[in-house]
Amino acid sequence: MSGRLWAQGGLSYQWTPGVYLSSSNSATPLCSPDTTTAYIVTIIDSFQCVRRHPVKVFVEGFLPQVEAWGDSTVCQGDRVLLSASGTNNYEWDPKTWVLDPFLPSTPAYPEKTTTYYVRTFNSCGSAYDSILIVVNPIDLQAFSDTAVCAGDSVHLGATGALIYKWTGDEFNLPNYNQFPSILPNTNGWYYVQGSNIQKCERNDSLFVTVHPRPYIDLKTNPDTITGLFNVLLVAETSGPHKWISDGYVPCANCDSIIVYPYYETEYFIEVVDSNSCRVADSITVEAISKIFVPNTFTPNGDGFNDLLIVQGHNILNYEISIRDRWGRQVFFSKDMMNPWDGSKNNNGNNMGEGVYSIEIKYRVLPEEDLIQIGTVTLLR
Repeated sequence: MSGRLWAQGGLSYQWTPGVYLSSSNSATPLCSPDTTTAYIVTIIDSFQCVRRHPVKVFVEGFLPQVEAWGDSTVCQGDRVLLSASGTNNYEWDPKTWVLDPFLPSTPAYPEKTTTYYVRTFNSCGSAYDSILIVVNPIDLQAFSDTAVCAGDSVHLGATGALIYKWTGDEFNLPNYNQFPSILPNTNGWYYVQGSNIQKCERNDSLFVTVHPRPYIDLKTNPDTITGLFNVLLVAETSGPHKWISDGYVPCANCDSIIVYPYYETEYFIEVVDSNSCRVADSITVEAISKIFVPNTFTPNGDGFNDLLIVQGHNILNYEISIRDRWGRQVFFSKDMMNPWDGSKNNNGNNMGEGVYSIEIKYRVLPEEDLIQIGTVTLLR
C-alpha cells in the first residue's frame, strides 16, 4: 500500500532517505515503505532559509480482524454484555442503549431486538462483526386512570401479559385476575406486574379517584300520612334534584311538593352531581280514603270549634244529612267544603243544644259506596 507525504512553504524540497518514494524532491511524493520509516524533509524558501521537519510513516504489519460474541435472548431492559476482540480501536453501532460504544466489552440495555455491529480498524483498513440480541417483548398496559362514585365497584384491568399480579389499598393479598373488581373507599394507586411465558416482567399502574355521593334526606315520615289531607313531600339535598313518579308531580325541581294520588303511588327524588354520582330515595303514598266527623262542636261565636267540619281525602259523591231528635232535617249538603254552622241549613236560625243524628253517604276509591251514621252534640 502507498500513501502521500506532504509539505509546503518552500521553493525546493528534499526528502531523506529517498527510498520508497516516487520523488525525493517533490512537495507531495508517494511513499510505499514495507516497514515503519522516519523521513526528514528539507525545505528552502525564497529567502534561502532552510528548515527541516521529521515525518514518520508507520507501517502496520496486518489487515485488522475482529470477532464478536454474546448473541442472546433477554427480557426488555435486561443487561447484556457486548464483547469483541481484534485490534486496539473499536466502535459499536447502534450506540442506543450501549453504555460505552468505544470499548471492546461494554454493557447494553436494549429495549427491542437489536443487531449490534462492531468495527475495529487500523491504518490498513476496517473489519466488522455483529451480535444479535433478541428481546422478548412484554407490552404491559394498564387501563387508564378512572373515577368511581363512593359505594360503587370498579373493574381494574391490563393487557399485554400472560400472568398478572395486582396490589393496592383494596387488596389484602396480591390479586392474580387480569380484570379484578374492587369497591374502593378512598383515592389510591393500584399496581400491576405482568409476566410472559419467558418470565419477563414489566410494571404499570393506574389511579382510582373516589367521588363522594351527593346528600339527600327525604323528611316526610310515612307515619304522618293520615289519608285525610293532601300529602306534603319535603326533601333536603346537596344539589339539584328531581322528583319522579308515574303519578302527577306538580313541580319536578322543587324542594317540596303536595300530592294527592287516587291510587297507591311511589314518588322518587333523585340527585345527580357534576361527577355523575347519583343518589335516590322514595316514599309510597297510599290512596287512603277516610272520612272524619267530630262528635261535638260549639257554635258560640268564640272563633274556636264554631263549625262542624267533615274532613276526608279522596272522597267522591259526598252527601251529608243532619236531623234533630224528631227526625227533621236541619242541614243538607253535597259539598264537603261547606261545613254546618249550627243553624238550620246555615240560614242563621240557630238550632238548640242537643244531640243530632248524622248520615253521610260517600264513595271511596276504588269505587266503593259507603254510608256512615252517627251523632254530633251541639253545645253553646
